[in-house]
Amino acid sequence: MLENVTNSGKNKGIYAVIPAFNEKDTIAAVVASVRSFTPNIVVIDDGSSDGTAGLASAQGAHVIRHVVNSGYDKSISDGFAYVGAQKNACAVFTFDADGQHKADILQQMLLPILNDEADLVVGTRPFTARLAEKMLALYTNRRFGIKDPLCGLKAYKIEVFRDIGWFDRINSIGTELMLRAIIKGYRVKQIPIPIKRRVDRSRFGQAIKGNYKIFMALLRIMVRI
Repeated sequence: MLENVTNSGKNKGIYAVIPAFNEKDTIAAVVASVRSFTPNIVVIDDGSSDGTAGLASAQGAHVIRHVVNSGYDKSISDGFAYVGAQKNACAVFTFDADGQHKADILQQMLLPILNDEADLVVGTRPFTARLAEKMLALYTNRRFGIKDPLCGLKAYKIEVFRDIGWFDRINSIGTELMLRAIIKGYRVKQIPIPIKRRVDRSRFGQAIKGNYKIFMALLRIMVRI
């Protein structure tokens, strides 16, 4: 069993995908914290107007820039497509740019994949913010056994992405690849993770708008997956 991913050299094939939209207050610290775990960091700047891209690049991240805001799923899809083309890639994880995740949980998230105990690992948060999140979680828990589908911290063997061929095609808020992998029989492990509450506006917007986006994603998942 691997005791320390960071010191084992295994992390050289691990990539981080971080979608970011106007996260100038947190992106530099987030990239720096993730860099302590892996040197392979891909930040997708989704049309930011506040210098997010420059701050991420200054910390050594590879930055993919969207000229206009294209959304969460498009951002991660572009990041995964980039990672999937890298010959040395063995695993990829998503990480939020808002500072809610702690990088010291990454070793626990990636060890099951590197030890071939799981094909994907999903974080489970101690709380969810919206009614629609609870509805989506109830549905995915009953159908797929996934307790917290909208957690932004998920890790995959790169073979999972290459086999399915895409991250998202239905605007599922970061869930389609995970759910299709489970349907195909890939092994999944769920790990409780701590998070910090963000003090500014969520990427999903305020209560009514955020709930609407998540509820529509739930309907698409129910119909198309």
